[in-house]
Amino acid sequence: MKKLALLIITLLLANASIYADPDLLVQQGRVALIQRDIDTAHARFAAALDENPAHPEANALHAFTRLLRLPNSSPASEFLTQLGVPLAGRNVYRWDASLPKNTNGEPILPQNLAATNLTQQFRNLFLPQLIGAMTNFAAITSPDFEMTLSSNETSFGEIVFDHADTLLLRSALSAFEYLSYTLYSWDYDDLIYLELKNLIEGGATIEVLLQNYPNLFTVRTLTDLPAAKTAFNRAIDTYMLASTAIRNRDTNLVRLFTWDPESDEQELHFRELLADLQLAQSASRILTSDSNVTINLAPHFSDGFELRSFLPVFIGDEYLLGTAPDETFGGIVQGIGSHGADEIFSIMFDPLIVINNPRVSSGDTFIFNVTTLGDGQLGLESSSNLVDWVEIQIVSLTNPVVQLQASIATGQSRFYRAIDYSQTASIHGTVFAGGPLAGATVSAGGRHTISGPAGFYSLNTTIPYGRDITVTVSAPGYQTRTVTIPGSWNGPFALFLTPL
Repeated sequence: MKKLALLIITLLLANASIYADPDLLVQQGRVALIQRDIDTAHARFAAALDENPAHPEANALHAFTRLLRLPNSSPASEFLTQLGVPLAGRNVYRWDASLPKNTNGEPILPQNLAATNLTQQFRNLFLPQLIGAMTNFAAITSPDFEMTLSSNETSFGEIVFDHADTLLLRSALSAFEYLSYTLYSWDYDDLIYLELKNLIEGGATIEVLLQNYPNLFTVRTLTDLPAAKTAFNRAIDTYMLASTAIRNRDTNLVRLFTWDPESDEQELHFRELLADLQLAQSASRILTSDSNVTINLAPHFSDGFELRSFLPVFIGDEYLLGTAPDETFGGIVQGIGSHGADEIFSIMFDPLIVINNPRVSSGDTFIFNVTTLGDGQLGLESSSNLVDWVEIQIVSLTNPVVQLQASIATGQSRFYRAIDYSQTASIHGTVFAGGPLAGATVSAGGRHTISGPAGFYSLNTTIPYGRDITVTVSAPGYQTRTVTIPGSWNGPFALFLTPL
């Protein structure tokens, strides 16, 4: 009888396991989330999906925990260890782990780490999990799906998300998938840690990097192009669905992604662009938002995108305007011209204006053209010794190519330079010495100005945006003072002098 009783209990337990309640498993997983036990939570959500693969909450939570547990799961964890990221601090709720740093605070990478290894590891370790999360979100099909995660479960605040949010998450993950295939397709020419380190620390520049690695960013493989195209189109399709659903919500609802009515026009243009990009895969397509521009993505999805062949000329880390070798980017876009290509590169790199076609007209006028981005201001300065510069003219730019000219004094030699004020910092404020002080000299970046009757000064410097500005202020009867204005400063800056 005892053996029979044990057999009956075993069968009952097995039967209970086979027919486990997926809702109960989801609740157990959510309790584990409150306890910060992501592995247990993930296992419970996976078990719920074993019972009911279409369970919406289980799919959503399985997707989230799939991504949350990734940094501490094998083999991703081993990869982080290989990079030198310590085990201590790898807590997704409060991540404190980072790459080791040298005494200057700069990241230290493993000596023999190759850039190709980084993209391959991402493709092999992280991409499958991104695709798995997309599969989970795709299983949530009901437009009425809505779920709330408490602050105890998230650790930072309550989150309410619905079917529209899952669509937008699928779109973002698909875009990452497409990007990973693109990055993996490029040749990194055995670019290793030493060059990366030099680039980070300022010992190397983009110019040197491109010289040392002639195959860098050329196309290495076309194997993933079909998958890249599929991911690209999925990203667009799901974005369109998400946009419609989010825009049709009650505007008073707060969700994971909440619609901002003020972005209506901008988002409409973005959707128009996405629709054009899809149609351009089979035939050339005139952009809805700009009838002068035609796009054709067929070359991209048949030959890949060879970034190296489209890069402009670099001087240090800056590129020369007007030097992009192929403004069509391999036949993908027509109608943007050289200026359009420059605008695209200016998103990623700092541009350098280019002086060309210098000439003397009528014997006493020096004329030259300057290629710019076509906005902001351009200054013309002259010098007799390359040290002291005098501002001759300031031009407000409306076109990418502007002509500057200066009168030539008989019997005198002059040097001329153009300053792109759209790429340099300007400073302004008031000089005080008890009260506002007029007649003070304010100098920065090789240029100077004199404060006005109310002590006000304004100076266009030659210092690039974002860098600290060393300012010297002086006046007769007062101690000369030198101060540093942080590159992040935005607004007037008061300067104070004390009597001698």
